[in-house]
Amino acid sequence: MGVRGLTSYIAENAEKYLEPYELHDCDLVIDGDSLASNLYSWHSQCNSAFGGDYDQYSRCVVNFFGMLEKCNVTPYVLLDGGYERKKLETVRQRLRSKIAAVKHINPFHCIPLYPLMLREVFVEAVRSTGCRVMRCLFEADDEVSMLARKLNCPVLSYDSDFYIHNVRYIPSITLTFRVHKKKIPKKIRNNKSTETEETPSSYCYLDCAIYTVSNLVRNELNKEMLPLFATLLGNDYINGSMFRKFYVNVSLKNIGKRYSPQQRRIIALLRWLKDETIESAITKVLSRFAKEKRPWMLQQIVVAMGGYNRENSLAYKFFQIDDMCTSEPPCDSVESFYQTSLDMIVDTEDEDEEEEGYCESGSDEDMDCNEEESDKDLIEDGEECTTASIEEAPVPDATTPSFEPPDWVTQKFIAAELPRFIMDLLHLKLYVNSPQIENFLLNDSNAIALPILRLIFTLLHHPEPKHFHYLTRVLRISNVHSKKIETIPLREPFDPMVAKNFQIFEEIFQNFDRNLSTIANFPENLKLFVLAMIYLSEKNRKLTSPFYHSLLIGWLLLSKVDEDIKPATRDSGSLHKKFGSILDATPDEIEIDDEITIESITINDSVFFLRNVISLFEISDKMRRKHTEFSSTIVHQFSEFQAIVFNLNCLNSLVNKPFEPIMVSKSFNGTFLYNMYVNLRDRPNIDHYIRHHVFRDCSRYYSFYSGIVNTCQSVISCLTEASDKSKKGKATRNFRRNLRKQKLKTTGYQEEKLSVEAFDDVDSEDSEVEFSDSNNKFATLLNFRKVL
Repeated sequence: MGVRGLTSYIAENAEKYLEPYELHDCDLVIDGDSLASNLYSWHSQCNSAFGGDYDQYSRCVVNFFGMLEKCNVTPYVLLDGGYERKKLETVRQRLRSKIAAVKHINPFHCIPLYPLMLREVFVEAVRSTGCRVMRCLFEADDEVSMLARKLNCPVLSYDSDFYIHNVRYIPSITLTFRVHKKKIPKKIRNNKSTETEETPSSYCYLDCAIYTVSNLVRNELNKEMLPLFATLLGNDYINGSMFRKFYVNVSLKNIGKRYSPQQRRIIALLRWLKDETIESAITKVLSRFAKEKRPWMLQQIVVAMGGYNRENSLAYKFFQIDDMCTSEPPCDSVESFYQTSLDMIVDTEDEDEEEEGYCESGSDEDMDCNEEESDKDLIEDGEECTTASIEEAPVPDATTPSFEPPDWVTQKFIAAELPRFIMDLLHLKLYVNSPQIENFLLNDSNAIALPILRLIFTLLHHPEPKHFHYLTRVLRISNVHSKKIETIPLREPFDPMVAKNFQIFEEIFQNFDRNLSTIANFPENLKLFVLAMIYLSEKNRKLTSPFYHSLLIGWLLLSKVDEDIKPATRDSGSLHKKFGSILDATPDEIEIDDEITIESITINDSVFFLRNVISLFEISDKMRRKHTEFSSTIVHQFSEFQAIVFNLNCLNSLVNKPFEPIMVSKSFNGTFLYNMYVNLRDRPNIDHYIRHHVFRDCSRYYSFYSGIVNTCQSVISCLTEASDKSKKGKATRNFRRNLRKQKLKTTGYQEEKLSVEAFDDVDSEDSEVEFSDSNNKFATLLNFRKVL
């Protein structure tokens, strides 16, 4: 969620509401989705135009948690789950905004657009550091707040809702990405030291700023009023513009003009609420509306407030938190508050009298300001709000019982082994497609994975529901629409308790047993990756061999070379500085026909391999000189492969992981794959280029790679092509065009040569004739020279 304008208001008054803080030697509850997006936008330096540099982003996440470890900070990471029904309008608005951003993206003016598997790579990276991750069933804000209060520790996020929750909140934008070290004075060390343990002389910390609710209320506002304060401003569950009739009657006098209209409302609302109770405040808000609309408005307000007052927590059990930890008692539930407030508030008479801070009409200046803002949404801090009017907006049900997914799904979901869309399929029977970098003249890139998605939905609901809704972009325009997707009839009943259900993949693969036997001798971490390639080759016959070669080379580079060369480097200067002795030595040569396993490849081979392709991790000079060289169609093809990997990983986890999951951070770098594909596409002999350029001086890699390719040729037919057929036609046209140009040049040269020879012949014939030019007084000298 997000409270409109509150982040900007706190930032403008940081010296008043934020305090300097040193983060060290404590627990820390982390809003995982917020941190994942912030690390990508602010620190990873990834280029979003190529679909996602996941390996680079993964290293950024690992580095951050390494800094927390140096500062002796114990992180508890919680992730968002599925969408709640009352938030769907906001989801639609954000999806439209993302589609508009994708449509105009390019490598040189690229906004941070989050790639499809950002959260999955974040989970991979966090687990690699030894930290545990929990995925909540729905919004994580309440779980984060309750766990932080129980542990009595700060929260790290960048969500304005935590200004309302009663927690110590560290905005992640204030956190420096650098570990500081400070010495402890000797006097303090002596006081803290014990007989058995001596206090260290220094400690490491991260510099940041911290916020507490007391800084906002300043002992003038009851903390219980903060949920109402956030609701009246507007959040993801309710639009602030719905209260424009109320704001017309809130006095904005004696507020400086340097504030924006939304910040002036925040100041006026804080000033007005300090003299009110929840009941009196809601009564006065509802008095601005017609009596027949008050029950509906009350329900909207109470449900929006309920987002800050939930009781049940799964995090205590998941993280095995001791029940003796201190915790504040939970607030009353939404349902009880709604029942006790309805009769008291709905029938309240209109209040005609003016009160201090709440008058029937503000100043003319205030009225103009409110009228100007009344018919548009208040969009601040990157958050979009809904545009539904009171009559059009859906009525939330405050008394709906809590949703309980099946136990076999809940265990995997809470452990973050399944993506968040699983809960949407279970609860709402809805899939919200996240647009990638795509060619908008083609169908969305996730459409190719719909058979896998249909199978996932069938397994979740078998045998009851027969369809779900698929929310995606409209072809060619920046809009969204919903399609009905039917389930897949299963050949055999699905048993979620089967240890490793290989046969479920028969529902989406042709000749699955043959495919399975083909990849039997592959490394375990490659099998599902090759299955994704096989699936793509069956669904998209237009793809050619350079595409699959690029995928396999990228997987080999990220999964093997980066393991050998730690920390992974993407700079040629750093590589030569670190491994100069290897690069200057004579490389080992082996017979190409020798059988090589991936374990027999040496670190020297990895260094030579990386040296040969390290330039492909950057945007090419040709594209920098000519921006039109960027092709969204190429990125669209890799986006389709991402969608397949995303859904196959989910299906694999759902059926108890018969295959080792695809580690996305060790198999996909969008910039590298794009450049490698362009290089291979332009080659008349792909195998020759791979042998003598990509794997130059590292024959073991080529031997292993050629063995993989030769095996895959039986199931991916286009790998048998010597070169790209589509490129052959283009090369032929270019050859003919160049031949015509050369012919014209030759013809022109021959004609010029003949004219010169003719002129020489004429000159030789007339050489005996005396030439005289009456207009040139020096012409007689020519004849005089001839006589001499």
